[in-house]
Amino acid sequence: MGGFFGTISRQACKADLFYGTDYNSHLGTRRAGMATYDPQRGFIRKIHSLESTYFRTKFECELPFFEGNSGIGVISDTDPQPIIFNSHLGKFAIVTVAKIANIDELEKRMLAANHHFAELSSGKINQTELVALLITEGRDFVEGIENVYNSVKGSCSMLLLTENGIIAARDKLGRTPIVIGKKGGAYAASSESTCFPNLDYQIDRYIGPGEIVRITADGVEQLRKPNEEMQICSFLWVYYGFPTSCYEGVNVEKVRFDSGVEMGRSDNSDVDCACGIPDSDILIVTATGTHRAHMGDEQARLLGEDICRRIRVIDHDCRDTAHLVHVGDTSRGTPVWFNSYAIACDKIIITCGVVYHFLAGFGGGGQMLLARHRRLRDHPAPSQAGPEPRLRQRHQRRRAQRQHGGHQHFPCRHLRGRGHGPALLRSQCGGQ
Repeated sequence: MGGFFGTISRQACKADLFYGTDYNSHLGTRRAGMATYDPQRGFIRKIHSLESTYFRTKFECELPFFEGNSGIGVISDTDPQPIIFNSHLGKFAIVTVAKIANIDELEKRMLAANHHFAELSSGKINQTELVALLITEGRDFVEGIENVYNSVKGSCSMLLLTENGIIAARDKLGRTPIVIGKKGGAYAASSESTCFPNLDYQIDRYIGPGEIVRITADGVEQLRKPNEEMQICSFLWVYYGFPTSCYEGVNVEKVRFDSGVEMGRSDNSDVDCACGIPDSDILIVTATGTHRAHMGDEQARLLGEDICRRIRVIDHDCRDTAHLVHVGDTSRGTPVWFNSYAIACDKIIITCGVVYHFLAGFGGGGQMLLARHRRLRDHPAPSQAGPEPRLRQRHQRRRAQRQHGGHQHFPCRHLRGRGHGPALLRSQCGGQ
């Protein structure tokens, strides 16, 4: 997928550009880039990989490097962007959200016309560079973008940062969206409307399929009227879109809720209520036991970068008494402690592996609920005295764990994972 953000203002734009681009982070996980234009310094660009880190981590320290009142940024799931071009149309930077099905055919066509490709990625051409070359075949930007519409089989929406403003062009069938926002002295274009409220923008309009507009700090000028046919990607509402975003004036979360209602009408299950749970109401607690917290990118490798961006993730810390809750004692007088974040949830779902455990017989299940394993210190650990004493000691420890879990006063379901993937190591708590 991917998403982009562009802004032009009467004052420095880099803060809005940085945060506006970051709000599209859930749409891509491979690369990100930003470019600004300053009359004195010209075009300024930075591109970074996101495969092992986050957008903010890479770009926050480089914000002082950017200057200018206009800029574009992209979260890309494909090639490095933005691309900066110098052509008969003038200098411009370009970002795209595209899926070009006939890229090999277009590559041969451009090479036959004596064009060349300089931005290779993993041995393949950069599709954003291909789009830029198609644009430069036109006598002006509008004709060039129409050349893209007529040549590309698939989808392509784009932002062009020029010396005279930002040109926004939506895919000819409107498969991917572009929404325009405005505030005093500034305009912006984005794939996601969710970025606008926190940056003080108001939604001005939704660009139509095939429509081309030029954006300046003073307003929006239409360069090409929209097409009548619309084939927007419905998966934006179902999966890709952020819950607070709107496409064509329709809120993502509302569509998901209404879809659940329709599914419920055909479901014969006897339930009191069925509804979606927003990301903001989900908390993932990594059940580390007495082990160390995750380091570096281990959480992202465990859960996936998209999940870590969307949902709050914390590591359980058995030594952090400020976040442990005493809920009672076992029959042997062992204090029972639970993670305070987990106990505050309305529902807890445990994903774990049922595997052999030296101290407890088997891991997973009720053991996932133990806030502090060392609270069982009055129950002897398995010794090397022989199989029968060791088995009795395990039974004692297991009984303590059952009593420990018996103190839970929140609904719990166990999901058993297969293999050694993420499901073996995390517990998910909903309704924080």
